[in-house]
Amino acid sequence: MLIVKGEQPIHLVGSSETWGMEKRGWKKVPICLTANGIFVATHLGFLYAVDEPPLKPGMVNFGINVSCIPPEVIKSTILLEKGAGGNSLPFLRMEIGRNLASLYFDIPFSGECSKAAGGLVRYLNESGSTRNSPNPGRCMVEMA
Repeated sequence: MLIVKGEQPIHLVGSSETWGMEKRGWKKVPICLTANGIFVATHLGFLYAVDEPPLKPGMVNFGINVSCIPPEVIKSTILLEKGAGGNSLPFLRMEIGRNLASLYFDIPFSGECSKAAGGLVRYLNESGSTRNSPNPGRCMVEMA
């Protein structure tokens, strides 16, 4: 059981803690690029749970952020890669909103989840969850 009795997962992608280096002043310091997290698509909606990013490697962190997203607010989904801290990181970008108000919700995922992330984007486009998308039924990959 996830949130509601009988709710079943359809797709899931996860991310693991990834670190890079950032220059601050004249020295480089470690920076958390992605935290441990999981994104689950169910027949009722979407659930994203992610650890609070730790301040330094090996630090125990007790904060968890959870977002529940109803399918009717998803306008579009694409896969993209961002360069950060000397690394190229894959993300699932969802445009969510109602009426004229919308925002981008970026969900990082581990490289080994690339196939699952592609399947998730196809599922979202084919299921009609992205019915407001300017490119329904298409999975775009872009570099940011």
